[in-house]
Amino acid sequence: MNSPQEFDRQLDVQLEDLFQTQLRRNPSHRLWPLVSSKLESQLSRRPWEWALGILDRSGFTLQSSHFYVAGASILIAFLVITYAVLINTGDRDEGVISPGRELDQPALTATPPSTIVADSSRVVGSNPWPSQPLPTLSPTEEASVSETRLYLTAFQNGFISVVDPASGHALQQIPVVAQQAGMAISPDGSRLYVVDDGPQGGQLRVFDTATWQVTHREPVPLRAHLLGGNPISLSPDGRWLIVRFFDFERAIGWTQVFDTGRLEFVSEAPFEIDDCNVEIGGMAGLPNGPEVYVQCREFVAALRAEDLSLVGTITSPTPYAPDDLGWPRTGGASLTVSPDGDWLFGLYPEIERTVVDDHTQVLNTDLILYRWEIGPGERHSVISMSDRVSVPLATAGRGDRGYVQSSIDGDYVFVAWEDMLWSLDANSLIVVKELHLPVPVDGMVQSKDGDELYLLPSTAGDLPLSERGMFTVDATALELTRHAEDWPQLNIPFFLAAPTQGLASD
Repeated sequence: MNSPQEFDRQLDVQLEDLFQTQLRRNPSHRLWPLVSSKLESQLSRRPWEWALGILDRSGFTLQSSHFYVAGASILIAFLVITYAVLINTGDRDEGVISPGRELDQPALTATPPSTIVADSSRVVGSNPWPSQPLPTLSPTEEASVSETRLYLTAFQNGFISVVDPASGHALQQIPVVAQQAGMAISPDGSRLYVVDDGPQGGQLRVFDTATWQVTHREPVPLRAHLLGGNPISLSPDGRWLIVRFFDFERAIGWTQVFDTGRLEFVSEAPFEIDDCNVEIGGMAGLPNGPEVYVQCREFVAALRAEDLSLVGTITSPTPYAPDDLGWPRTGGASLTVSPDGDWLFGLYPEIERTVVDDHTQVLNTDLILYRWEIGPGERHSVISMSDRVSVPLATAGRGDRGYVQSSIDGDYVFVAWEDMLWSLDANSLIVVKELHLPVPVDGMVQSKDGDELYLLPSTAGDLPLSERGMFTVDATALELTRHAEDWPQLNIPFFLAAPTQGLASD
């Protein structure tokens, strides 16, 4: 019988051909809401390792379309289920956790935490996959916890974990029912918003993080089911929660705005944001700033923070615009605002591909960094990162997304792409430091005092090596200081950062 690695390779080839065909037909729409709605209750965890990276991070916007995916869904179901049966009936090396990496020891098993938050709305026993809680904080670690909290979840993980970045261990773990729950945290850390499945379908729960009690529930029928993505996003001031929906039968996606002050959905949003990116990092701004910035097609929308009405637009590259092959020429955008509110930064990966022996390969990759002056809305400057540093090629299936953050004092801009991290002078945009990371990363947040950066190792795509846990980088020296490597293996994790305000001490 063929090895699991050979089945991986064969599945990769067939799925790549399928996705290339569909992308050429319509490269501006996501497949994952459609596919996941049909398959998420049928499949075990391992066969998704490759498909997750393509489906979640392949780079399509969620909007209505006449996109024919029935055949794609059936073929994917057949391929993945067949693959699952074959690898589960053949000889398996249990040390293999992802293509390209083998462990010398069995996969880590986390100790069941004593701080799991109970919730009567959770359907006990409904998860077909094993829950994977993070290791919990020890009594010794409790004495030196960070003032920052990280909120982490992953596909089929079973929890939203509240993590102390100093130890990399969990203070609280909230069970979730959905294979991928959505979450958002208020700027002051006092409220956690969770979109999950419930007894009567989708629901939004609002947690008071001082007591971990659910203070409000709101039904969200037809909520978007995303593989590795976040279906909700909170405005920087914490007032507006954007919730994504998807009707599988009609193949239509849309967004609704939830007023967190009145705890209700608004009847009509002032600005149509269905065609804009409100996923992780999709809304940029300051907690007390007058405007919110959202990446849309061909422009960045400046919205009034008090009501989300349109103030103006800023011309920008179009994320996921297709090339001649039908693949995205421009990757996912990342936006950040300087602490003084004077500058808006935007990072746009540019990827050139070619076809060799019927397979798509990446020829060149560049990172285009824009800096706009806030107010006039005119582009102030733009640089090509490849003119200043060596930019790694995009990893196939990882999602073509980079990450940009402004330092807390506004003096520097941090850019993360693949296995590289750079620090740039915010005024001259000259690269002053760079760090070669152990593996490619997907996700970067900053501690609330600005001293540290936290990065998640990539789990999607054609990775020659994968890692568990989280990397901590000294933001001043740009040096790797810690690696929380005792986490369970997570699929497509993402996280958010918030201060400790509102959190009860243990």
